[in-house]
Amino acid sequence: MLKYTSRAVLAAAFLALIASSHALASDKTLKQTLFFLRTSLVEQGKISYSIKMHDSADGSDWSNEMSGEASNVTFDTANCTLSYHWQTFSEGKEVQNFDAVWKLGNGKKVGIASREEEVRQQAIDGGHSTWTAIVSPAMWVVTVTFTDTTGVANFTNKSKAEKFAKAVDHAMDLCHAPKDDF
Repeated sequence: MLKYTSRAVLAAAFLALIASSHALASDKTLKQTLFFLRTSLVEQGKISYSIKMHDSADGSDWSNEMSGEASNVTFDTANCTLSYHWQTFSEGKEVQNFDAVWKLGNGKKVGIASREEEVRQQAIDGGHSTWTAIVSPAMWVVTVTFTDTTGVANFTNKSKAEKFAKAVDHAMDLCHAPKDDF
């Protein structure tokens, strides 16, 4: 009987911890939260990294030197949006150059994965299940799924990526987003 009582106490303590950590975030206003998101993207500056790929089917290897940067990051509390310009370079050549607007009121879910996991999934989705990647330095990708699109933000620090994801989730709550339950 004591074994089950201990589990119940631990479970209750865990739920209290989750509730208190949620309460800490929930005291932030939308403006404070959007400011944090903006600052987090700006502070990243230019991110440079290499992706080393391997194909286990034929033993081939290749790599790419990559860089990316968010600029002109702004937010609009009245419209619950975060906007930025994004550029990505591969081997010094521009491969992405676009403006993004995250309509946080349309948020469905937010997740985090290593850049290696993201590249691996992209390879699988592209029909290359034998490809694997090593990303150096390590990176984490926050993916936000909206009702009509998906957005990503890259981080070189896992803790910062986790805090960013938590803040996005909080902003979606404040913007009354139709978030998924799971």
